[in-house]
Formats: sequence, structure tokens, C-alpha cells
Amino acid sequence: MIEYSGELTQVLIPNRNGSSARRVIKAMQSIPQLNLQVLQDSCKRLRALLQTYSNLEPDAALCLRELTPIFDQVMASQIHEPRHGAAPCGYYFHEGSLRKYPELEEAFSDFSMAWQGWDQASIKSFLSRKT
Repeated sequence: MIEYSGELTQVLIPNRNGSSARRVIKAMQSIPQLNLQVLQDSCKRLRALLQTYSNLEPDAALCLRELTPIFDQVMASQIHEPRHGAAPCGYYFHEGSLRKYPELEEAFSDFSMAWQGWDQASIKSFLSRKT
């Protein structure tokens, strides 16, 4: 469980014994915000690459089938809130057969970050902050 409060985020972390401990960590100043234009741009790029690679790689065709309903919602502007966690099919791009194609892995990463409400600028800003 994550609770946002200004610059601090409280995270409920399970312990080895099954109980949970509340830990406070420093986080970004604001909750991630969905940028629909960034999400749509990354969606178009990922979809186009998956269509190109689907003839060569069965996993690209599988990911295209799995992600098409999400792509359709994004392009129809039906998604308004950031999603928690990576977009579906991440395994194929980062650990599976599609990782041998850097442009596909990058396109998926960009899409997944936009899906979660993050963009390159906010990530760079966060990483550059002193902890």
C-alpha cells in the first residue's frame, strides 16, 4: 500500500515473518500525472513497431494482440488516470525474446512509463534531486 503526502510517501512493506512495517521514503513532489499526448505518441510508436516485428517474432504478434485493446483505449482518449505498475507484456520486452530488439524495448519502456504517468523530464528531475 502506498500513501502520497507532499514529498513523503509511506509504503507498507511486508516483513519476512508475514507482518508489515510502515516505512517513509522520499518521493517526487507530486503524484504522477497522465500526459495523454505523450501516452498516445508512445502508443503509436510501439504499435507500429509491433506490427512490423509481428511477422518475424511470434511474441511480437502475441504482445500486439494483448496490447491492442489498451492501444485502442489510449487512442480514443478513454484513459485519464495513470496506471499502477508496468504495462502488460513487459516480460517479453525486458527478459524475453523481444529484448534483442533495442528499439522495441525502448518503445515499450516509453509506453509503460507514460502509462504510469511518468515521462523522461520528470524522471530526470527526480534523479537529479539530492536525497
